[in-house]
Amino acid sequence: MGLFSGLTKSNGGEYQNVGSAKTTTTTLFGGEEPPLVTATPVASSSLTAATASSSSPPLIPLTSCRFPTTIDTCPHCHSSQITTKIRTYPSCETWTIIIGLFLVFWPVCWFPLVIDSCKTTDHYCTNCNESVGRVKPLSDCCAKEMG
Repeated sequence: MGLFSGLTKSNGGEYQNVGSAKTTTTTLFGGEEPPLVTATPVASSSLTAATASSSSPPLIPLTSCRFPTTIDTCPHCHSSQITTKIRTYPSCETWTIIIGLFLVFWPVCWFPLVIDSCKTTDHYCTNCNESVGRVKPLSDCCAKEMG
């Protein structure tokens, strides 16, 4: 038995409750048939392609570059030979390091706030002020390859 098993449809889009001793009449959707809603499944590959095409241009990989640098072309305004401006700020990783240092030796817990390699650095185009790259905290503090 369904939820609306006691309802019957009469003329004019009205539903009557005939299952109980008391009969009530309810009009739905102004006397018209209720609208049908259909869903069409979408393949995940087409969803990814549609999402990728509507997103902003990709960031230029500026790993271990925490000072203004010159890029060939801005992905947003397509200007060439642009020197970036930078913004360095503490991130969640920075605050995690601060909490860890506070628990180990509290007098030096403020060091990550003054060391740029412990903070996130964003590069911005000087022409359009859009973000063109990001350097994550601690990405340039350790040797990754040995010659």
